[in-house]
Amino acid sequence: MEKRIGQTMTTLYLGFAPNQVDSTFIKRPEIPISFLANCPQYDLWEKHRDKLNIRKWCLDSGAYSVFNAGLEYEYAEWLKVARIASESDCDEIFALDVIGDYKASWDNYQQAIADGVDAIPTFHIGEPWSYLDQMKKVAPKIALGVAKEKGNRRDRFIRDCFARLWPHKIHGFALTGRKICETYPFDSVDSVSWIVGPQKFGHYKGFAKFKPNAGAHGFRSRKINDFWVEVQYFLKLERYLQSKWKNELTSL
Repeated sequence: MEKRIGQTMTTLYLGFAPNQVDSTFIKRPEIPISFLANCPQYDLWEKHRDKLNIRKWCLDSGAYSVFNAGLEYEYAEWLKVARIASESDCDEIFALDVIGDYKASWDNYQQAIADGVDAIPTFHIGEPWSYLDQMKKVAPKIALGVAKEKGNRRDRFIRDCFARLWPHKIHGFALTGRKICETYPFDSVDSVSWIVGPQKFGHYKGFAKFKPNAGAHGFRSRKINDFWVEVQYFLKLERYLQSKWKNELTSL
């Protein structure tokens, strides 16, 4: 496997979408991209990854998606995949959290460390602050999970987390909004909106207010299936954030 280019500050991971590999990514093989792979779909990642120009990649536990589907994902299943990834070239691995049960999440994180996986724990909105304080003592990096929360409650949560954690490496799940990223020096964030927005709603950040998938009556068409414009938007945002937060993150 070819060696990837050096790591950079403020990583923006794009959620891997196997159905858009051919139409979006391999058309621009000269552009290195950071990806987030989902643990329950790891086989698909392994199948397609050789087509990609990977700068960095991380392994998400997939707990939130599994929870939303009404399913369960056992620690033994996560550990099997996490070990394969850690022995490969994976840059970061997120511990298997249990939505709604922070004690079980903490047990999974501790077990992962004991099992030799250098995992990153996640602190979710609504969990006790004492749990975050506990994380800070032992985890070099902590992820923040806001689920689908928006507005003032989400913003207060992020503000209070940084007040308690900084200086500390912090990841923001689904926190790629420009305003949030300009306000707080995240070490990394991730986005699935590069594909979800255009596919489901016809919303393209790269096209500003223009919605090329929307017909005259508001119905979406399937004429545009190359979402490279969205990838470009997030790569540009990543470069801007790397410049903005260079000094703060270098100190970590």
